[in-house]
Amino acid sequence: MLSMVMLMYIILKRFRKIRGYSCKDMARMLKISVPYYCQLENGKRTLTYVMAVKISSIFKMWPDDIFYDEHLKDRVIVRTRTGKIRTISFFPEK
Repeated sequence: MLSMVMLMYIILKRFRKIRGYSCKDMARMLKISVPYYCQLENGKRTLTYVMAVKISSIFKMWPDDIFYDEHLKDRVIVRTRTGKIRTISFFPEK
């Protein structure tokens, strides 16, 4: 079972990819080094609320909608082959 913390990093990576940004693009926009950003995205560094605010501003969203909303705790955002964006549950209902 994925922890909420690990899911948060998966969601961050999905949002980045959906928006078409590379790790280098994100690091440049956040004014941090590429290795630091990669460590954030891979869960090697703690994502602070301040950094979450900066990241969410790049996506033009509220940080809670990306990282902390209850409805995302067991879901990941994906783009289908047809280009539609949807959320998929890690724990399908029985």
